[in-house]
Amino acid sequence: YHNAYQIASNLRQKIMKDTGLPISFGMASSKTVAKMATNAAKPNGQLLIPHGDEMKFLAPMSIRKIPMLGEKTCQKLYEYGIEKIGDLQRVELRFLETVFGKAGIFIWEKARGIDHSEIVPSSDRKSISTEHTFFKDVNDKRTLETTLVSMTEELSSKLRRENKLASCLAIKLRYANFETHTQQEKISLTAAEHILIPGIKNLLSKAWNQSRPIRLIGVRLSNLTTGSYQINLFEDNEERIRLYQAMDNINFKFGDKTVCRAAGMEIGTRNFNPFLKG
Repeated sequence: YHNAYQIASNLRQKIMKDTGLPISFGMASSKTVAKMATNAAKPNGQLLIPHGDEMKFLAPMSIRKIPMLGEKTCQKLYEYGIEKIGDLQRVELRFLETVFGKAGIFIWEKARGIDHSEIVPSSDRKSISTEHTFFKDVNDKRTLETTLVSMTEELSSKLRRENKLASCLAIKLRYANFETHTQQEKISLTAAEHILIPGIKNLLSKAWNQSRPIRLIGVRLSNLTTGSYQINLFEDNEERIRLYQAMDNINFKFGDKTVCRAAGMEIGTRNFNPFLKG
């Protein structure tokens, strides 16, 4: 994929020249390794991992660098003296299955850069989604809702930027043992977070067994169709529409999250103002 790497490199140079913004990318034979290569290339670089060099590239890294590997799993691996991905690569699959069950297969494959997830060709997508893996498993409702608000803001802003509307919203929950649950519901076409956020919070209440801490949480908006956000005569007014337009313009100019809901900011950071120094 040398030509693909050159094309991506040229595109990166053009973006930096046109915008003055730093941009990084990584390229590899699997999505997992490409993601980790991108992280290694930050804040402003590029990195190619040739096919066959995946394990060599991953070996010196901390096991914490493996996507979706939670804190409890890392601590368990530490107990066995496994701190680097290279250490993990030398462990037999049978041992990991004994300790972690089915999740052991996932851990074994990730340490080797193996990723079976499908790469979907570019098309008129029908959904957008985002996920967040917590550093420590979470069972605090306020923390979960704060994360959901932030993710829903991000997705609804993307919908408006792409002139799209969604008619289905869904939540994804993954527990510490990698057991995953989803919950979804149909809604009227919208790209407005003041409609989407209450719906997402309601789905959390339905889907979450509150006695079990959560490792990963995700939001998906689907059944997308082309169209601009329009005023709901019973709920909206011109001020609300202008507010969304102003927020989108500021975030486009200065970067995502420059303006956002306080409810979507991490607890303890709600006095943050990007325009104030010191």
